[in-house]
Amino acid sequence: MIYDGKDGDIISQYVTFTRIFDEQVKKHGLTPESVREAIRICKERNVLRKFLESRESEVVDIMITLFSQEEAWDMHIKSQRKEEAVKTTIEDGKYYGASRQDTLSRIMEKFSIPHDDADRLMREYW
Repeated sequence: MIYDGKDGDIISQYVTFTRIFDEQVKKHGLTPESVREAIRICKERNVLRKFLESRESEVVDIMITLFSQEEAWDMHIKSQRKEEAVKTTIEDGKYYGASRQDTLSRIMEKFSIPHDDADRLMREYW
């Protein structure tokens, strides 16, 4: 892992950019505003200034694309985890002798799943 380079070299400037960017994401979330604010602060502090001045819109586009990919991946992982938890709840219901209707009601309530989706999962795993 790279923590810092020599003062003012490209590595230290990049590390500074990422730190500033992380601070802005904490303030504004993963938004175009956080990217633009990080770029503004970096240019003001002479961090990657020439590069950011010449390619600001490209940097914004790339960072926003990365956000979209990261958010999509996070949603996919969360969805898979949720489906695994639902599957486990259904299997537990069967194992412990709960009725199909009680198990259906439980997964609808526990996971905030609409009836049709819960019923589909019940048919798949019951």
